[in-house]
Amino acid sequence: MASPNVANLAAKLFALDPSLTPEKVVVLIRRGADTSEDGRRHLINPEKSVELLRNGKAQAASAH
Repeated sequence: MASPNVANLAAKLFALDPSLTPEKVVVLIRRGADTSEDGRRHLINPEKSVELLRNGKAQAASAH
């Protein structure tokens, strides 16, 4: 069930900023993810990804 949730988050990010590229959306989702306590999994955090977008970090994040 991870795929529908990730696709939904990507669609929301594109809706908030249609000028985003797919690469920038991937960066926002990855940078916004939380790491599990054991460090083995990365769990999407939609609120954090949207916050990164609103703070303009998509452009800075894609440079890394």
